[in-house]
Amino acid sequence: MFRILCRHHLFLFEVLKENHQKYLWEEFEKGFAIGESLSALPCPARTTDPAIMGFLEAINRQHPTHQQNIFRVIYLLCRAWAENKAKGWYDLRNEATVEGAERIVKALDNLPIPYV
Repeated sequence: MFRILCRHHLFLFEVLKENHQKYLWEEFEKGFAIGESLSALPCPARTTDPAIMGFLEAINRQHPTHQQNIFRVIYLLCRAWAENKAKGWYDLRNEATVEGAERIVKALDNLPIPYV
């Protein structure tokens, strides 16, 4: 299933399509669907909201290796948001996100996050 992608993923789409790498595209689609599903979380997200509490508890109960992988993904997301700030791809609705992400990336620069 092909869908319109934001400019961040357009290049990846073109590379995968060009090289006919169906498996990689399917894996990209799985990840994309997970990311899209996060929009089901309540807005505004409050730590007292039962859905948010359940989400946090489920992540916190994961196997330590999975927690490390989840943290790696969160760190990569912070790097992407920090890059958005550098490119000016944000507005007042997500300004705190990109600025906070930029601080996190600077604070954790060169932190090894091994797969153990």
